Amino acid sequence: MNSISVVELLDKKQLTLKDIDNSYVPKNLVDTVNVEELIFNCNVQNLKDSIEKLKEILNRNKYLVPYALKVMEYASSKRQRSIEQLSRLFIEVSKEFNTSIELTDVDFGTVLKEDGYESNVFHEEKSKAEVVQIESKNIVMHAIIWDKLEEFKQVSSQHNMDFEKEFIELTLLDLSAKYGSSQIFKHLISTGHRATKNTCVCAVEGGNKEIIEFLAQKRYSFDNCLTKAIEFHRNDIASWLLEKYTCEICSISKCIKFMDISAAIFFAENGFNVNKKLSFTSVLHFS
Repeated sequence: MNSISVVELLDKKQLTLKDIDNSYVPKNLVDTVNVEELIFNCNVQNLKDSIEKLKEILNRNKYLVPYALKVMEYASSKRQRSIEQLSRLFIEVSKEFNTSIELTDVDFGTVLKEDGYESNVFHEEKSKAEVVQIESKNIVMHAIIWDKLEEFKQVSSQHNMDFEKEFIELTLLDLSAKYGSSQIFKHLISTGHRATKNTCVCAVEGGNKEIIEFLAQKRYSFDNCLTKAIEFHRNDIASWLLEKYTCEICSISKCIKFMDISAAIFFAENGFNVNKKLSFTSVLHFS
């Protein structure tokens, strides 16, 4: 018989600190939080600047280098469209500080291996290009993930088929929300696709404000999405959820597992037990 998980809700009246963005970060963790933010915000446009800023921080705190590399690996699974930039960031830091780590993410390991890193895990039959392009062999998914509206329209018009049947867990609308593909999201809405609770969860993952605002205005519920926001390092969205919706408790051990120290500090400042169920090797060992 399957056990039913019980969600423990936050009593927001008892919170001394109301949002994650305004958590007081202890001096010895400021650089750690900055490292996380730099990595999760890394993209094509700011890559060069991110490399320089990250090296500057790590030169002051060399003990953080292995942690920074692990954050990059974790971020690669939550910011899939930025995996190539995260690989370049990883290699720059690894070379600069002569540091390597054991990898567990096969996609990230594949990209790193082709970029010259001695990766211990990688795909045997999948190239870096296939990983970076994300679902390049599935023209429908690829168009949605990269928000290629005209390509999606063309495929839709050329094939008389129900694309929805191709997906087991996510609808087309869910997928567009998950990757923050606002153009295709709006197109799908305009052509009769309906959102569900799962669409809201996917929108939190994707972090696209336009999509989230649309769903909120249409009164779809974002209740109990706080853990998902923390998992994907969407702390601005997490703060909005705390203000507007019913939120579940995300344990400090989970926050640390998700490598979101700001969220861990938020729960610690609100009186949650920092040692409760703590079983993940974390940055707290460095502090």
